[in-house]
Formats: sequence, structure tokens, C-alpha cells
Amino acid sequence: MLDDKAEQEINKIPLSNYNIQRRIIDFSDNIEQNVMAKLKNCQFTLQINESTDISNHAQLIAFARVIDEGVIINQFLCCKNLPSTAKGQDVFDILTTHRKKHGLSWDS
Repeated sequence: MLDDKAEQEINKIPLSNYNIQRRIIDFSDNIEQNVMAKLKNCQFTLQINESTDISNHAQLIAFARVIDEGVIINQFLCCKNLPSTAKGQDVFDILTTHRKKHGLSWDS
């Protein structure tokens, strides 16, 4: 589809596993910073659920729902490991730790 010159230019792009991993982490960090900045400046609700990964470990998945310019948006908030006993206090502690890490408030 592309000519030889275009192919040579594409081959100059570094695609090692390290570069790809670094870019994925950079994208992820940037997205997380944007979501946290949005949540710090508005009211939001949480939607949480327990899921199980492929190694049969329980995961807490949290989404935040915000109203942004009149539109309701669901934003992925976090995915955290749950202890073997997923009690309400465990879920609260995980969410509180995540909230404190990013400077979010429980207050409205």
C-alpha cells in the first residue's frame, strides 16, 4: 500500500518492547491525571463492582459518574486487588486509600 520511501520512514520508528511499555504507561498516567483533575472540580458518584481476573483473584473495579457540560460521563476510576474476604470495610479502605492518593474528597 505504501511506497518504499514511506516504508523506510516507518521502519525508523522504535518499537521495542520497552518503548511500547513506556508509551502505554505514559498514556495511562496522562489519562489518570485528566480524570482525577476533572473529579477534583466537580461532584461525582461511584459505581463499584467485584470481578475476578483470569488467575481467579478478586478485583474491585470502580467507575465515577460525572456531569460534564450537561452530559453524563462514566469514567474508569480504578481496578484494585481485593483481599480474600471482600467485606464492606475492605472496599471502603481501598477506595479511601485511592482517594487520598489523588487528593479526592468524600465531601460534596
